[in-house]
Amino acid sequence: MKKALNRLSKGDKATRLIEQSRAYKIAKVGINSSQEFTALFSGLMADLAEEKITASIANAMCNAGGKVLKMVELEIRYGQQVPGVGRRRLMISGTFEPGPEQPPAPGGRKGRDGNWYVPDPDPARAGKYLMVRPDAAV
Repeated sequence: MKKALNRLSKGDKATRLIEQSRAYKIAKVGINSSQEFTALFSGLMADLAEEKITASIANAMCNAGGKVLKMVELEIRYGQQVPGVGRRRLMISGTFEPGPEQPPAPGGRKGRDGNWYVPDPDPARAGKYLMVRPDAAV
């Protein structure tokens, strides 16, 4: 393996070593939980100790990790609860777009006119819809 690495250019060697690192394999899949974040940094420390990555790459990853943690903190502290998402979201620029609008009633569909409609429960009117009025009493 060492002979093969000696024939590669300096950039190719670094790329090959990074791709063999534990941290790279974890980061490539994505980080979605605190356990994965912890595994990434545990792998990063092992990779650094085994000289699979350079100190400058480890430093860059630590800086990026710190920014991710800061974003999570800001999201928890200042984010807005988004209906249907189950967690808080933080708008960092522009306008907040929470995604597709949720129907006001199960099975509701939004018409071209902007009103919501639900299927008519009357079997004689199969395929017909009733308009949902948000101001109507339940």
